[in-house]
Amino acid sequence: MRKTACILVGIALVNAVACKGKDEGYQTGKVEVEKTQITGVEIDWEIGEIDVEQSPNDTIYANEENAENIRYQFDDGVLKITRSAAAKKRNAQTAALRVEIPQGLPLEIDGKNAEITLGVLSVTELSVETEKGNICAEKITCQKAEFDTESGGIYIGAIEGKEVEVESERGGIKIGISNPTKLEISAKDNDIYLFLLSDLGARVRFQSTDGQLQSNRPFVKKDGYYDYEGKETCRIHASTNKGNLYIE
Repeated sequence: MRKTACILVGIALVNAVACKGKDEGYQTGKVEVEKTQITGVEIDWEIGEIDVEQSPNDTIYANEENAENIRYQFDDGVLKITRSAAAKKRNAQTAALRVEIPQGLPLEIDGKNAEITLGVLSVTELSVETEKGNICAEKITCQKAEFDTESGGIYIGAIEGKEVEVESERGGIKIGISNPTKLEISAKDNDIYLFLLSDLGARVRFQSTDGQLQSNRPFVKKDGYYDYEGKETCRIHASTNKGNLYIE
């Protein structure tokens, strides 16, 4: 009898820990946090969609059609947003996660298989990563940015930043550059399209096994670089295996 009771108590404890564990330390539901309370934002959302816009004020908002699919916590000042244990347990195909972030904060997004859409954003640093999902952005202003995907595409209407790194193993890349930027870009077997906006010039180094540089703008090739005249000059290092580099 005593042995049976001990076994039952043990099972109850295991179940209690299992039920408590995944969301322990998190709050569940929509997010509404003042900028002064945090030092950065991290989003980990593996399926569905992630839609990020600039907040009209100093408050961070995050919501989804079913707010119970969201959980969040504060870790050393960083606001971390992810799917709740309940959403993961039932493998919920969540609707788009809508986030509004104030200016002047670092933002990190791990989207895995999610589609990521960024509006007009001004952040200090930006890191965006997916496995299969596409990354689409309207306009990004930042000090430093990294975009990385295995098989998704990367499409950025305009970017202003001092240091930008972009890599897509099996997806295409299209980027508009609107101010002097140091850009490292790799597309492996796919093409890269770069648009030099606002009469921007560029010094380009292109390395490829079978790809070629093609351009509608005149350039001068010297010492392994392609030089494009403009009001100001950005530095670009692009590499592919088979893909071409197109510059307009």
